[in-house]
Amino acid sequence: MHLLNEHRLLVSEDLQESQQFLSPIWERHRSVPRGSRFAIRWHQADLHRTTLAYVDHPCGVHATCDGPLGDYFRVLLPFSGRMENRINGKRAVLTPSSIVLHAPGQDLKLEIDEFRLLLLSFDGGFVRRAMERRFRKVPPLETWAAEFSQQSAAASSLHSLTQWTAAELDRPGSLFRAQPRAAASLERTLLSLFIELLAGQYPEDRSRRGDLANGQLALIEAWIEANLGEAFGVEDLAAVVGVSARSVQLAFSRLHGCTPMQFVLQRRLEQARSLLQSPTPSTTITAVAMDCGCFHLGRFATAYRALFGEKPSETLARSARMKALPAVRSGLATANSRPSAG
Repeated sequence: MHLLNEHRLLVSEDLQESQQFLSPIWERHRSVPRGSRFAIRWHQADLHRTTLAYVDHPCGVHATCDGPLGDYFRVLLPFSGRMENRINGKRAVLTPSSIVLHAPGQDLKLEIDEFRLLLLSFDGGFVRRAMERRFRKVPPLETWAAEFSQQSAAASSLHSLTQWTAAELDRPGSLFRAQPRAAASLERTLLSLFIELLAGQYPEDRSRRGDLANGQLALIEAWIEANLGEAFGVEDLAAVVGVSARSVQLAFSRLHGCTPMQFVLQRRLEQARSLLQSPTPSTTITAVAMDCGCFHLGRFATAYRALFGEKPSETLARSARMKALPAVRSGLATANSRPSAG
């Protein structure tokens, strides 16, 4: 099974054609097959500051990228196979149980077995701005952020969302292909999950950990209410009052007993319920979820049911029936008040 079939860029068994295709994408990329066979499939969809590619490479090769990598952060999310990476000389192994990150300026050598993966690429400036809001001075990424376990919650969520995104971008009627605002929000959600992935193993300066004043927390909560329909992460909440992300996490844990993003999800679900309970003729589940910043519809439905004990569609159907009752009763009353024809 292939993903992003509507965004096919290359399907080839010609090594030279592959080299020419990959060179502008993968920094003067060179491959030497380890056997007699060579083949590659590359499908790629572009958002704005992010691209998502499906790559199927059913053969082994030695590969290098000459010179430092360009200004992109690339997250390799595998389905199968194996790839040994040498990132500035440090070994990082990509397998179905691990994720590997390539960052700007790094030197890269690869030993590739056959594999299938999703390649999520972020513009360098887009990521650095988010990292500056989330972390203090960041040490070289290859010293702490080259290889990640797929078992972490952030890695699992990122892999799941990229798979869903790949399937969604293949749909001709997808909102993310037609509406720039929806695409930008999806892109921001992917970035937030990537930053959470980094935060899971960031060698944080623990001296920065402090607690927020209640007034600062109130400002953050007010900002959340004003931006529920947008995609954002903990680093954006920290930037509202100029503190560290860790301080925000501690404050929400102390006062609400949950993480900041769990608080945000609950407020989004509560807002969605309010909209579904007061529907107009044009109200749809998809539109409500999008307006509340929930862009993964399957997860929205699951979380909504867990919180309220019913599906979003059940809330909407019941509310629509209740709204229609006064009109039906009025019509019956009018009919009953008319004089009999006999």
